[in-house]
Amino acid sequence: MARYTIIVSTMDFASVNIRDSLFKLAFWEKVQGDGRFRFHRHGDFELAEIDDYHVFQDGVDRALEAAGHRPEKLIFASKHRSKDGRKTLTVHHTGNFGEGKFGGRPRELATAAPRVALALLKGLKASVTAYQVSYEATHHGPSDLLVPSVYVEIGSTEAEWRDPAAGEAIARAILNVREDPDATVYVGIGGNHYAPRQTALALEANTAFGHIVADHAVPLLDERLLAMAFERSGTKLAYVDRKSLSGEQRKRVDGMIKALGGEAHTESYIRDVALNPV
Repeated sequence: MARYTIIVSTMDFASVNIRDSLFKLAFWEKVQGDGRFRFHRHGDFELAEIDDYHVFQDGVDRALEAAGHRPEKLIFASKHRSKDGRKTLTVHHTGNFGEGKFGGRPRELATAAPRVALALLKGLKASVTAYQVSYEATHHGPSDLLVPSVYVEIGSTEAEWRDPAAGEAIARAILNVREDPDATVYVGIGGNHYAPRQTALALEANTAFGHIVADHAVPLLDERLLAMAFERSGTKLAYVDRKSLSGEQRKRVDGMIKALGGEAHTESYIRDVALNPV
């Protein structure tokens, strides 16, 4: 079993860029693959190349196991596309609160890897200045993943996808992943797609986020989906970006959290606990 399996798509410029940097930074042993995967191994890491887009890889964890390469955690190395063209390095989990327009199944969330995501975010923030580093809210496929997984991406245009500096920054962050068992895990609710408050709490208060529900997805949230977000993030704690929600939305979200036996913590509470641990 590989501790971390990196999924690289040859259809994705950014993914290939990150792969090439990984190969430059460390020695990778080529190991036997099959018709779908090509494998390389380095220490705790295995790299699995595919010739299809990441977002359509529902069930890839079981396919890897069937090929004799059972993963413990999955890291998808990918591109991020944005109309505003901002230079970004982003980390997020996958799944759909509504229909699955871009891979995955409707109203299904993949199993998240919150402490891996936190480690990647911190590693990126420490190594680059030309790119904005942030979480993104949960979006797109794959959604049918039982093994914990996370996406790390270069955005937002082909110029950035092919930028060797961006590829190297992500490759280094992957190779330097160290999960902090003391980081408290939360589900995030509210805020824009780039989750600015959740990103700040992660970087400044060592808070690990699993699934993050952006403002536009809050109306789609119901008890079943919130229960799935808690379960597949491995927590019953929620951080609600209350300033981004209407009074009616806050009341509805608070009611669902309470009904599911969860706890909602404020930003000041999370920061106080981080500064004054028991």
